[in-house]
Amino acid sequence: MENEMGLTIDGCTFISCGTAVRAPSTIDIVAKNTVIQGCQKGFDLFDPEVMHKLDIPTDVNPEDIKAVIAELKKHPNATDQEMTETVARSKLGTVLGATERVTKVAASLIAIVKTGVSLWPDA
Repeated sequence: MENEMGLTIDGCTFISCGTAVRAPSTIDIVAKNTVIQGCQKGFDLFDPEVMHKLDIPTDVNPEDIKAVIAELKKHPNATDQEMTETVARSKLGTVLGATERVTKVAASLIAIVKTGVSLWPDA
C-alpha cells in the first residue's frame, strides 16, 4: 500500500468520545491547539497492510478483532466450522456481512490463532 498523505488537526476539541482520531499508522499527523478530554482513546493508529491482507475494512475497530481472536483462543479444540461460526456471530462478523467474506476472514483468523502469531503486542 502507498504511504498516506498527512493529517493536520488544528483548533479541534474532542470531549467524551470513543476515539478522537483513527488513522493509518503510515500517516503523518500534526496536532496543535487541540484538546482531547475524557475520550476512551485519543489516537487509534492501525496498520492498513494487516487490515488489507485480512480483507477487513479499515474502519473496523481493532478491539473487535482482538475480541474475536480472544474468543477463538478460549476454544482451541473447536473445529474450523465452529470457529467460523464464532467469527460470524461476533461484532466483526456483523460488519463483514457477506458469508463468503466472513468465511475468508475467519480462515485467516483461525490460522493466526492456531499458529500463535500475534497481530498486536497485547493480543
